[in-house]
Amino acid sequence: MIEIVHSMNEIEKRDWNALAGPDKVETTHEWFSFVEHVHFEPKPVFCHAVYKEKENILGIMPAYYHTIYVKDFVMESGYFLLGSLLPKARTPFKMTRVNIPLSCDSRYFGDRKYFDDCLIKLKNFSKERNHFLFLLRDFNEKIDHPDLFCLETYPEAYTDPYPSWDAYLQSQKGKRGKNIRYEYRKSVENGTNTYMREELDGYYDVLYDLYLNVSLRNKASIILPRDFFKKMDEHLPGFVKCIIAESKGDIIGHLVFLENDHIISCKYAGRDYEAKDTYVYFRLIYELIKYSIKKKKPVSMERTSYDAKFRRGFKPIEKRNYVKSNIPILGDTYLLMLKVVKKRFERGIQEVKNI
Repeated sequence: MIEIVHSMNEIEKRDWNALAGPDKVETTHEWFSFVEHVHFEPKPVFCHAVYKEKENILGIMPAYYHTIYVKDFVMESGYFLLGSLLPKARTPFKMTRVNIPLSCDSRYFGDRKYFDDCLIKLKNFSKERNHFLFLLRDFNEKIDHPDLFCLETYPEAYTDPYPSWDAYLQSQKGKRGKNIRYEYRKSVENGTNTYMREELDGYYDVLYDLYLNVSLRNKASIILPRDFFKKMDEHLPGFVKCIIAESKGDIIGHLVFLENDHIISCKYAGRDYEAKDTYVYFRLIYELIKYSIKKKKPVSMERTSYDAKFRRGFKPIEKRNYVKSNIPILGDTYLLMLKVVKKRFERGIQEVKNI
């Protein structure tokens, strides 16, 4: 039997985390509970497909649905210039997403033989509710579902831990290695100090203000609420950490990341663009790499600033989106538009991989 579950309160934490296994913090019950308590638009409404036999949970496919906003939808579809000109207007349409919210990942937990059953259940759920689209987003694997249109999407940035800082520098050949040494030295010469915070209390406002600087400059589709870092700290104790860059007593940059026993997930960056140290973002990346060396853990980073990451030792993990239209004519027209933009979109992705 497969149930559609709309709240994390309906699933025991121990059952969820046992199936999720050793993975990112974003796959845990704690992360999904945190997202459920954060208010942002478009707000995700959970619709997890949970496979049960005799009250035992054997498989979970995390999913949610949300209202479609014009600007976000057009930009996510690959029409970046057009999307940048449009307002963030709410539409009457909804979309079902098989995806971990506020993440660049999809996951299925549990016995693989129930994967297709859970996926079909969610496709039917989406169709029955007349959702405009069904989207399996940011999936690492290729799947064989002929009714789903496959489109490669932008990769995740990832690196395994280097044996040492010297080994990292030596691995970056030629001009790249020289640039890394130069950027690190210039940041130090500008008087920037960095330090680690394992509790964010007292830093919430400055972290948010610097995060907002970056989000507005990058024209982020989602702007998180001011209490976001406070709620993250409260819901994910022991998982949330931050590298802070400071100059002359002022905080000028940060990287907020999640860490468990297996992996470091860098989630949010913040920066003062008026600060003297123009290399502060690169310095923070280098300090994160040093930290991963110390902890002997790999690092995953979100999608922005590919140039900064791939020129500094990170590698791409390929991702795919699988799309299905539920509304005739309008949805079919959208899929046709996706097919038109597919080659251009994938050329852009290849350029990113070749950095």
